[in-house]
Amino acid sequence: MMMTITTTTAIHIHQKNIIQTYKHIIITIIITIIITFIIILIPTVSLTELNLDQNSLVSLPPQLGQLKKLKTLSLRRNHIRVTSTNFSPTTNPQPIPPSVFQDTMLIDLNLHGNGLRSGELNEFVGFDAFLERRKRVKDKNLYGGALTDMGVCGLD
Repeated sequence: MMMTITTTTAIHIHQKNIIQTYKHIIITIIITIIITFIIILIPTVSLTELNLDQNSLVSLPPQLGQLKKLKTLSLRRNHIRVTSTNFSPTTNPQPIPPSVFQDTMLIDLNLHGNGLRSGELNEFVGFDAFLERRKRVKDKNLYGGALTDMGVCGLD
């Protein structure tokens, strides 16, 4: 059995990859605009939960860290992943900005269905602050008799 790839097929595959890349960029821009809108126009003191499930997100804008009262963030089934944990603001930005971990009250983060592993997430700048805050809050719940899931953000 012989398979041939024509120039038309190669162009079609290339165009599909370009469209996917632009789709992710456009979705990220739209989410950034929505979050900016939330921060500017809606009193954010009451925003404690944000669900961004299934939006083809590859990263989050740093403005999300301005949601100071944010406690729950769900990012299930997006496209958040890293190729390297050697983060650099210009060449390899962290897909979840440090401000999300450090400047919010975040204690519940769901990343199930993304391309991240828990070991990679542990390398994120600010993630240790999130884990410490989460542990303090969850320990209170455990001592109070509640059952609490201490898994790492829905990741393996």
